[in-house]
Amino acid sequence: PPSTPFALSPMHRIRSLVLGLLAVSSAGANTETGLGGVYFGCGCFWARQHSIINDVERALFKRGDAELTAVAAYAGGADQHDDSQLCYENPNNTAVYSEVGAAEVVSLVVEDDAALQAAATVFFGLFEQIAPDIWARPDYMDIGAAYRALLGVPGGLDGAYGTAIVAANAAVHNMTLVEGTGSDPDTIGTNTVFVMDSDVFPAVQAEVCLQFHDDASAKYSEAYHGLVGSLLESGRLHDTDCPANLISGCSEAD
Repeated sequence: PPSTPFALSPMHRIRSLVLGLLAVSSAGANTETGLGGVYFGCGCFWARQHSIINDVERALFKRGDAELTAVAAYAGGADQHDDSQLCYENPNNTAVYSEVGAAEVVSLVVEDDAALQAAATVFFGLFEQIAPDIWARPDYMDIGAAYRALLGVPGGLDGAYGTAIVAANAAVHNMTLVEGTGSDPDTIGTNTVFVMDSDVFPAVQAEVCLQFHDDASAKYSEAYHGLVGSLLESGRLHDTDCPANLISGCSEAD
């Protein structure tokens, strides 16, 4: 068979790209010294968290349970105040993430630029083609700005880590990257991904009871659900003050 990269399937090509990046990365090093302020979002955060845990942290970074960092979160709202708590929709309408223009994301700690580029390459590979030259989030039935495609890095698109994001995007579908300004619109059908400055638009952890949750269209293992305990123990997760929400009914408020 031909030995050119074009003979590879899209997923094999992406895997080849990220393995090459990780060959020069120390991605398995102590996550406490890594780059925080990184997040990815495109659709419901349940499926994205499962993908990042398994396809990035486990498969690429070779992290064990105690080293995992991917948590479901909210980010990107123009009316969001620093790292104040945001919550899922609830009967009290308390700190509802969508009301401040935030979207569902998964926050992650990476070790360096190469690991960031590898993680971003996997992220861009999640998008599915819905029309010629148009790529969209996999769960495109979730409609609205809360499910828009966005990612966050310190400094945003023009910052020190923008180059890694641009390179990852160019290696996959070469979608349109736009600097996010907060409370940005839905991206479905636009081939666009907003790049946020996570120093300005930080990710805020979602409720513990919404972490490592089954997706609406997929059931995950009990071992996966049990990772909540590992991340609570490591300090990566913490209880919130959110009231009972409309999707699971769980409450973490006193």
